[in-house]
Amino acid sequence: MEKLDIPTVNHHIGSTERVFVAHVNDLNDFYLHSELHRDSLLKLGQDLYDEYSESLTKQPLGINETFSIGDYCVCPSHSQDWYRGLIRHIDSNGTAAVFKIDYGDVQYTPTQFLQPLHKIFTVQPGLAFHCSLANLIKPVDGWPLDVIEEFCSRLSTTFLYAKFMNYNEVRDMLEVEITEKTSKISLNNDFQHHQIQRLILPTNDKLLYKYIPFEKLDCNQPNQIRLLYYINPSHFYVYLRDNINSYKALQKDLQQAMQNSRPIASPTKYQPVAAQDNHTIWHRAVIMDLNSDLMKIGVYYIDLGQRQYTPINSIRLLPEEFQFKPALAIPCRLYKVYPMNSNDQSKWQSNDRVHGEFNGRMVNNVTCKVIGNQDQVIYDVEIDIPSKLP
Repeated sequence: MEKLDIPTVNHHIGSTERVFVAHVNDLNDFYLHSELHRDSLLKLGQDLYDEYSESLTKQPLGINETFSIGDYCVCPSHSQDWYRGLIRHIDSNGTAAVFKIDYGDVQYTPTQFLQPLHKIFTVQPGLAFHCSLANLIKPVDGWPLDVIEEFCSRLSTTFLYAKFMNYNEVRDMLEVEITEKTSKISLNNDFQHHQIQRLILPTNDKLLYKYIPFEKLDCNQPNQIRLLYYINPSHFYVYLRDNINSYKALQKDLQQAMQNSRPIASPTKYQPVAAQDNHTIWHRAVIMDLNSDLMKIGVYYIDLGQRQYTPINSIRLLPEEFQFKPALAIPCRLYKVYPMNSNDQSKWQSNDRVHGEFNGRMVNNVTCKVIGNQDQVIYDVEIDIPSKLP
């Protein structure tokens, strides 16, 4: 099947658009539509229906038209609408996990009901863009259901605006500040009280890197880095900009390798694994905590810098060939930077203005100088950033 490519819409960092909600997983994982593209979304849906509405009565795909991981397709819904999709997984029964490009959710559909995406439908960029509320950190055990429901309710307002604060290339995600037309206070600020303090999570555990090696910064000369995941100035993750292409290649190979893999029967602490996220994407991870009932496993996403509890059914053994490449995420802290009126680096108030200032200055590639390497797993750094953004 011909490999196609659907372009993405670029959003200018610092700009603001009127938006409406597409799909929500939680406060750090949701999809929005631009109001500017509302008519395009409706027209695309009608065009897909007109093109494919009779296809379910046709013969199944021919021998040269079988689907593979990473293929674009068109999938039907129970309402007989059709959607552009990207195949993320196909199980042994022939059921495909299809990411709906223009809406952001994942649909499970038998492959015999899928149709190849015609080239004419690849011109229109993907209309749903992946977002996270800027300056809010997802709790390790996830956002409470009532908080997610409150967030969904707030997103249902008619006049909603998103300011694009940053773009995370590794996650392909925009960090946004959302406001309602009738309010001067952002939703970001309204939900801050759910995380009173930004606690330092342990970063000196060398055993996390027992199997997958720790990526090193050059201690003798400046390093070109980019911000990956921020908690506070005493705990954040960066990556070397030159490593992004090799990481994307690793991710592509990992998705293929994890097809038809089986859940782990007896997980152990510090075991290297592959963990699947809400979008059926596999990531390298290390087990950091085991609950007594083993229903959920605490994992550290070693290429993302994020820690989270994940259902055991979403965890697989990591093939050995994926254990040699160093972790993309590099843990750092700013050298001799402390919370205001405190010498305790372990606690930062969530409403400290330093968080917005730090993230605002880290939207581009920056240069960092290594001052020290505490316990050989976290770098004390000084960062050279422009005093004024362009």
